[in-house]
Amino acid sequence: MITFPVTIALALLAEHLVPLVLGPRWVGAVVFVQIVALRVLCGSLLSVPRASLLGRGHVTELLRLSFFGLAVCAIGWALGLAWGPIGIAWGSLAGIAALAVASVWIATSELGIAIRDWSRALVPAVVGAAAMALGIYAVLTWLRDVVPASESLIVVLALGVGVLTFGLALASLVVIPSSRRRLGIALSAAVLVLFAVDWALFEVAGLGERLRLEDATLARSKILLASRYRDARVLHLGDSRTVTGLDPVVVSATCECGPGYNAAFSAADPVLTSIVADRVLHVLSPRAVVIGVSQWWLQDRTEQNFGAARDIVPPWELGRLIGVPEVRDVLSSTIAAAWRVYRYRSELRTTLGLARPLPSESVDHRRGYLARPYEMRTAEATVERDAAFLKTLWFTPYAVVGRRSAALLELLEHLHDRQIRVLLVGLPLHPAVRGRVPVELARFGDALVRLATEGHASVDDLSADDSFAPHDFRDVVHLSVAGAEKLSRQVGARLRTVVTAADALQ
Repeated sequence: MITFPVTIALALLAEHLVPLVLGPRWVGAVVFVQIVALRVLCGSLLSVPRASLLGRGHVTELLRLSFFGLAVCAIGWALGLAWGPIGIAWGSLAGIAALAVASVWIATSELGIAIRDWSRALVPAVVGAAAMALGIYAVLTWLRDVVPASESLIVVLALGVGVLTFGLALASLVVIPSSRRRLGIALSAAVLVLFAVDWALFEVAGLGERLRLEDATLARSKILLASRYRDARVLHLGDSRTVTGLDPVVVSATCECGPGYNAAFSAADPVLTSIVADRVLHVLSPRAVVIGVSQWWLQDRTEQNFGAARDIVPPWELGRLIGVPEVRDVLSSTIAAAWRVYRYRSELRTTLGLARPLPSESVDHRRGYLARPYEMRTAEATVERDAAFLKTLWFTPYAVVGRRSAALLELLEHLHDRQIRVLLVGLPLHPAVRGRVPVELARFGDALVRLATEGHASVDDLSADDSFAPHDFRDVVHLSVAGAEKLSRQVGARLRTVVTAADALQ
């Protein structure tokens, strides 16, 4: 009864407790503490079957069980050896879990105790631990974003809420068993109230259009901002290079094809961009889409930090974006998909005055970017160093096939099905980078043309365009204000040709 909640609480709070108790040098031990906690939890399931077998005189079965445990643990250690200490720890946990299952199975068959009876005995501990886990998780995710507090206070608050939810869960099962039905009705009513609050705030009151943004370059901010620019006829997609490099006002003025909205965001890749584009297209009805394609978009090796993606990506899409998701990622994604109050908790915090946003008067929300009029003043040696690093990061090795290329093609086909004209723009690079990767840029250009052909899109590859000089950049990949205006005019002129040709065919 006590082991379950204690071990679950330790596993959830290890990331915060270890630095507080042992110091920051022990941060690397967090995952081991979590594994040990789960191992203790599995080990607690062994005590009753072992004691029962020993009490009934089944010494032989107990001995066989011990040998089985030794064997599965050894196998787990051997399998995890390739991953070092962390692999051995996980292998040990897997072995103990297998031993716990085998112990319960042998005990039920030898002692004539049904699995249902075992399960019934575990219900209070499991339900209480689950309630405690939800309480702690709620504090670590929702409350800590709303209420500014120190790490130690957050831990104390999480433990307090966890103990409270554990006690309430036990009370519902043990103290007042006759009220379970009423409790179920009350919980259902509470869930309905939460959804009603969500609907009233975002659908009736239109809160989404009034929230203050903590950071206008985030993906969820772009989804929120879309409802404020329903007049947009040109939609811009891409990563931070598109945010800084394409000014929708300049593009629209040049192409004369209606207002624009820049839905590009930091750390965007084709997979996440496709998901965000689908959400934005529920609000906007553009006639044309400009996709700024960074060179790293066409290969899968470059890693990005998708930590915030769990708030906008539905749980069934997480695996497509980050591989095998953690349980907390799936849980956070599920809650965020169902409840916008949770999804936009940071924006709510900013709106309530608990966080300081970027000054709203200095950020162009249609672009999501604060344009500062400065030029690159980095030393030549630093530029060369950054260019060499970028070559390693983006182009070594450089394969233009994979899940990201497939996701970009899927996005193009989706836009074509909606009869939206698409222009793919290969974004320009600093001359120091261009000179280092001519073969890779040629491969990128060929792949871009192939994707445009298969996806029924137009293409304008500027990645090797030598008209972009060093003074057009503020670093080796992002354009300066002057460089962004130059790119925006070129893209606007090309887009006017695309839209005019499309109109002539209709």
